[in-house]
Amino acid sequence: MKENIENAKLEYFHKRSQYIVLDADGKVTSSCNTIFSPPTDISLYTLIPFLEGMQSSFVALEPGKNLRFLCIQTKLLDAEGYFNFIFKKQEGGSIIWFIYDFTEFYTYLLPWQQERNERAIESEQLKLQRKADALEKQLLQYQNRELQRIQEMKTVFFSQVSHEIRTPLHSLVGLINLIEPYNTPKSRTYIEAMRSVSHHLSSIINDVLDLSKLDAGEIQLNTYAFSLRETAEKLVHAFLFQSQEKQLKLYYELDPALPTYLQGDEVRLSQILYNLLGNAIKFTSEGEVQLKISMQKKEDERVRVSFEVIDSGIGISEEGMQKIFTPFVQANNDIHRYYGGTGLGLSIVQKLIQLMEGELQVESKEGVGTHMKVSLPFRIAEVVEDQDILQQKDVELRHIKHALIGEDDLMNQKVLRLFLQQKGIESTVEENGAEVLKSAYDKTYELLILDYQMPGLNGLEVIERLNQEGNQKPVILLSGNLQMSQQLPERSGSLTFVLNKPLQPEVLLHKLQLIDYFLEPAIDLQYLHKITDGNHELFADLLSTFLQQAPQELRKIKKAYAAEDIAALYKAVHKAKPGFQCICSPRMKSFLNLFETKIEKSLRTEQYADDIQLINCWLERAISEAKLQQTQYSPKL
Repeated sequence: MKENIENAKLEYFHKRSQYIVLDADGKVTSSCNTIFSPPTDISLYTLIPFLEGMQSSFVALEPGKNLRFLCIQTKLLDAEGYFNFIFKKQEGGSIIWFIYDFTEFYTYLLPWQQERNERAIESEQLKLQRKADALEKQLLQYQNRELQRIQEMKTVFFSQVSHEIRTPLHSLVGLINLIEPYNTPKSRTYIEAMRSVSHHLSSIINDVLDLSKLDAGEIQLNTYAFSLRETAEKLVHAFLFQSQEKQLKLYYELDPALPTYLQGDEVRLSQILYNLLGNAIKFTSEGEVQLKISMQKKEDERVRVSFEVIDSGIGISEEGMQKIFTPFVQANNDIHRYYGGTGLGLSIVQKLIQLMEGELQVESKEGVGTHMKVSLPFRIAEVVEDQDILQQKDVELRHIKHALIGEDDLMNQKVLRLFLQQKGIESTVEENGAEVLKSAYDKTYELLILDYQMPGLNGLEVIERLNQEGNQKPVILLSGNLQMSQQLPERSGSLTFVLNKPLQPEVLLHKLQLIDYFLEPAIDLQYLHKITDGNHELFADLLSTFLQQAPQELRKIKKAYAAEDIAALYKAVHKAKPGFQCICSPRMKSFLNLFETKIEKSLRTEQYADDIQLINCWLERAISEAKLQQTQYSPKL
């Protein structure tokens, strides 16, 4: 059996191999002719190109040595295929040439090898694709980081420029408010002119900042109840003087089918309509401007309202219609020359409408007029009018007698000092943050009023240092950055308010009033002494109940406020108030009553941030003082 296998192997390989002996000139001296039949009278060096190229190698080859070439694709006279060659040199210079024909094997292996190569290529392509995808992802991440960085730079730039512009504007508005009580019929015109200029400058600054924040996605809608009629009347009244000067007819129509109160962001709605009405009056020299508000659709608790601003002004060309929503661009070059403006209004309007999930349609014809239609969704609300009870002009400030002002601008220093002086508050000025820190511990000062952009340490850095050093004096930070309140560090046991520039006297007065409440003694235990009638154990038990429940009630108030749930906020304040009032001072009782009433009459939550901060800081002090009293009356506890 084994012999048969060996013979089969020999026969198999014999058919696929050949033995040839070549002399030094390349002529065949011996051959078994199993693959091809070479001639004996002609040199194979001249017949087979492969051998012709090897002739010099054979001369240099040492006797007894051999050369191997595997899987050579070539033609051997009448045989073509894939061959293995072995050349061995003899002592006389002759060459023994062994040929092995692997054409059959290679033909068999070729499809498999091709498939294997294709799989390898696909695998490499997949790897390359993955690398390409990874690089593309890295590129997108880099682009996003760069866009974010650019946006942050824009925001910082706009905020800084805004602050620098608002500083002189703050002085201008402050002076107007200070001199207004002393004006005369003759000076009243100039005062109104200055106020108009300041409002115009302020609106430009707000437009630039709003566009930056809208692009960065930083503007969020605040939902609360408002009267649509009151909103429309305020807007029309704001433009009455301007329309009368141009002898334009300005009026509005309100669909009686609309609900009395809607729930939405009245500030952003007013901003949209203010821009549209302002443009309509600006570009209309004769005729009329009309605001039409009508019901588009009502479904359950929701309503879709249409706001149409129609004018008989200069109109917009087809080419101009393509440009009017591009920031800093107006319909044509003559618009800015004759009418002024930044070209931001309609760009902001469009972005706000998109943010409020609304639609905007524009129809216009040159020389005839423009019709702009805004469609916005709202929820229906059932509330009574909102009254801001705490903001009163005649406010009694019992505890603020002397304030420390950190401000380097001379005009702002004078405006602040004059205002405080009118309220019976003396003031001292320091022009940089380092000097403010030195003076902040003087017991003379009950309050610090700091400008954000002070030389050296800025206002935020001063507040952080006060925190680190345990200084709990209340602070009012003046800033042109409307988002500054979000950057304030937390202050345990003290108040920190942000006052946006330009200064509004009633807003500053409200913050001073809250600080004055805070400076009251935290607790007044006369009521508890009266109802316990000398029973120390009962007295301590009531204090213990307060200490246990008060933090829980405060957490409910904060949670409702954070969720912008006015119903839950009113419920939490109403429930917490009796417990708080058992130990607080009479003025804090009054504040809590007013605060509850204010919440009851409004669905607007964001305006209560300062009030809740006051409650939080007061409660921290009240708990600390109540614990001392509890220990005094019940030492075992």
